[in-house]
Parts: sequence; C-alpha cells; structure tokens
Amino acid sequence: MLSIDDKVFGPQGILNSPQYLDYVDKRVEKITIHQLLNHSAGWTTRWGDQMFMAPAIAAAQKIPLPINIEDIIKFALSKRLHFEPGTSSYYSNLGFAILGEVISKVTGMPYEKYIQSQILYPLGIFDMRLGRSYEEERFSNEVKYYESDTLYLVDDFCGREEKVRRSYGGSDITTLGSAGGWIASSTDLMKLLLALDGFDDVPDILSKETLELMADNHNNKFSPLGWRKTDQNGWYRTGTLAGSSALMVRRPDGVNYVVILNCANQKGPALANEIYKMMEKSLRTVKEWPSYDLYESDPTWASYRIRIPDHIN
Repeated sequence: MLSIDDKVFGPQGILNSPQYLDYVDKRVEKITIHQLLNHSAGWTTRWGDQMFMAPAIAAAQKIPLPINIEDIIKFALSKRLHFEPGTSSYYSNLGFAILGEVISKVTGMPYEKYIQSQILYPLGIFDMRLGRSYEEERFSNEVKYYESDTLYLVDDFCGREEKVRRSYGGSDITTLGSAGGWIASSTDLMKLLLALDGFDDVPDILSKETLELMADNHNNKFSPLGWRKTDQNGWYRTGTLAGSSALMVRRPDGVNYVVILNCANQKGPALANEIYKMMEKSLRTVKEWPSYDLYESDPTWASYRIRIPDHIN
C-alpha cells in the first residue's frame, strides 16, 4: 500500500528502475511523496524550469528532440539538488511530473488512464484528458489559445527549424502531463473541486484527515499539498501557461468557483490574482443565489475544454 512518506528514488524507492539509479546527489534517496506534493524535494528553477528546457536537456544528454519525461527526470538526477529535501519549499513543476510517474509505476497503468478511470469517471467527468501541443492537434471540443502579438517566437519543442508561438509548439503539453497538461471545462473542474472541498453537499473522495493534511501549510513554511495557498480566507489554485490562465477557489463560507481563460498576457500569474480580486468583490454583491442546477441543464458553453495549467511559465 502506498504511503505519503514512501521514498521515491534509490534502490528501495518507488522509481528504482535502472534509468533512475544513476544520480549524482545521494540526497535524492530522502525524497518522499509528501515532499514532491509540497515542493520541498530539493529542486528550484535556478537554472531553468526542467519541464520547459527541452533543447538544453537534449543537448546535455546527447539525444534527439523531442524528449520524454524519463529524459527530463534523468537530467534532473544528473545534477545536485538545490537544497536538502524537507528543509524548504520552492514550487516545482518537475516534482508534480515525477508524481505522475509514481502513479504509473504503482498502478501499472498509464497516468492519464488511471486518473480518468479511477477518479474522473466516477465523478461524472468524462472529457478531461491530456492536451496536445499544436493547433492542428486540438480536440473537437477544445478552444483555441491566444497570446499577445508582441511576444517573441520561441524554439519548437520537437526541434523543427521554424520558430513558433509558445501556445502552439513552444511547450510539450503531453509530456507536461501531471504538471499541468490537462484540458478541462469549468464544469469539469467544479465537479472535481466539489469532491475535494470538505463540505457536506457532495461526498468527498478523500477522508477528513487527508483533506486537513492537504490544506496544511505548516504555518506558511511549506506549500500546501496541491494547492497554491491555504489560509483563513480559503484555498487557492492558480496557473499560467502560454495561451491560458486558471483560477480555482474554495472559500470557507461554502462558495467555490472556477475561472479559466484561453488567453494570457504579460502579467503572467498576476492576471489570476487580479481575477481573484474581481471575483471576491463581485461575490460580496450577491444577496441570493439561484436555485437551479447548471449540472442538470449542461449548457453548451460549459462543454468546451481548455488547458488547465497548475504552474507558472
């Protein structure tokens, strides 16, 4: 049975296949699932975000583009950690990507299929899936992504010669996977949030004790598990990716909300913060909520899916 304190790397770790045993810093053997969840495993973005530096990783390992998640993890293990595991907290997309590999190893199923069949489908969420990187790969019910015309073009993650926009070809969305590669609608996310909020209106998929652990930030020393921030005003999850921005909030008064946009601007993560302030101001004006259930009516506007980043890029 999997424990939150299980070790991830090393001969006795979960990811103990040969490609993950050639590490230079023995401290990686201390890394636990808990530390990956609260971003205290020892990685920072001091030399760049490992999930968004494919050309550099390919060059360092002398392999062709595109690279995969195994290549990224092996690259990270070929470097020393930036701090002792469990002593500090620094947001790490790499940590969440490693957790996706842990799920695959423990369950014997591809990460995406396990999440869909064991978590999403039982909640009535049938269209969430990992996204793709190019405009021609969009799913039939997926939006188009937009970014400012003033932004410069970047290298294609597959190594193609032409420069591309970050939102289409600049990032490998599928490999990003558990670190923010999902696409979903606002109703998809709200169904998931209602099953994780600790309120009585919808049965939760986690125990009360696990929910308390998830929201605990150890007096702001570490990040909460999965959430960006938790305090007396609520639980917050923001994310910014080229062409999309996301905000999910669980308020202590029982009101939850989700905002997702198929665009982003130069403000980056600050955009989600401004949306949060606008939403909170608007909610203070609501005197009475309507009684009808939008899940039952399933309006067309709620069926379109958008990339849901859980990180800053």
